Amino acid sequence: MQLFTIPFLIELFIQTTLKNKIGFVQIIQFLQENSWLGRFLSATNSEGEMRNYYWTELIKPSIAQFFSTFEVDIKTEGTLYPCE
Repeated sequence: MQLFTIPFLIELFIQTTLKNKIGFVQIIQFLQENSWLGRFLSATNSEGEMRNYYWTELIKPSIAQFFSTFEVDIKTEGTLYPCE
């Protein structure tokens, strides 16, 4: 059973991405609404200024790059995630 788990999850992720069921927008929205990454945070920097931020704003570029690369790879039948 374990041998089939990872290939199944990869194929599921590929198919849901191809059908636009999951992607950058959905992941960010989920993280903002359902995890600590979406919580409003504030901190004081070394100059005494209050800085307000969300972790999702800090990780957005990485997630966007992942989906950009992933979508190109699966749509062109690249070598990272071959479609059968």
